[in-house]
Amino acid sequence: KKEQVINHLKSYFMTTKNSSDYAKKANVEAPLVPFCHRCTNTIEYLPHHALCPKHPDFFNSGSYEILCILVDGFDHKCEACMFQFDNGRPNKKLTHAPTC
Repeated sequence: KKEQVINHLKSYFMTTKNSSDYAKKANVEAPLVPFCHRCTNTIEYLPHHALCPKHPDFFNSGSYEILCILVDGFDHKCEACMFQFDNGRPNKKLTHAPTC
């Protein structure tokens, strides 16, 4: 399932040309991210995770770019990126792979 989400996100970033400005204007539905509790649990009173494409500031805050980097980190087997994607927060004890 995680690989399917990653593949959908890769496709999303390719479709939006890795540009938050383009993505904001395009009418492209972004896939759900597993670490957004509002999207995954449908609990409406929770806010969307900052890296969730449905967060109101997703395109303006740099979150689009950060999520793109995390998805690319999977290709490089970066433990820091994989941890942050799985948990929705970074682990400061992990360092990014040199190729990340």
